[in-house]
Amino acid sequence: MALCPHHWKIGGVSLNSKLWTAKILAEQPELIKQVHKNYFKAGADIILFETVPSLKEAKVEAEIAEEYGYDYWISFSCLSENIICEGTCATTFAKGYPHLKMIGVNCTKPEYITGLIHKIKENCDIPIGVYPNSGEEYDAVKKVWFGKQSALSFEQYAYNYMKSGASAVGGCCTTVAKHVEEVVRAKKRFSEEQK
Repeated sequence: MALCPHHWKIGGVSLNSKLWTAKILAEQPELIKQVHKNYFKAGADIILFETVPSLKEAKVEAEIAEEYGYDYWISFSCLSENIICEGTCATTFAKGYPHLKMIGVNCTKPEYITGLIHKIKENCDIPIGVYPNSGEEYDAVKKVWFGKQSALSFEQYAYNYMKSGASAVGGCCTTVAKHVEEVVRAKKRFSEEQK
């Protein structure tokens, strides 16, 4: 009998909840440590902690990876060019974590990314990865995306991110193959200019 993903649980917490990691971190931190330890036992060579909304969560995740000596990447979800979703600044986060291999921003409006790249670069010298959404807003109550995509083309945004110092550029929520094609064109343009 196949198990439906909507019924998957860890420690009694439904994995169908967007906040399952935060809930387990708050209530059962040893369990989340074991989950990530199992990833490495299974053969993972890096952990990606993504769409991290709070500094507290990022610090717990970093401590897990550092404790076991695992390489990892942390990517924050941000509300503006200055703050992550919980309302704090995370641009100084990368200091003091030797196994942190990349810091990133994802699931964030494209127009905020360039400013975030500059702020992160001021505070650390590790690679920066960015993969914004396509610009719409998410209504968590109705569980629907609304609004318009950003004014600039995704290609122009991607190019601007590369010029600003992003090492990796992609797309998150509401991005599709067309956006990937635009990132590829931006990379070709950026690469040609670097010759």
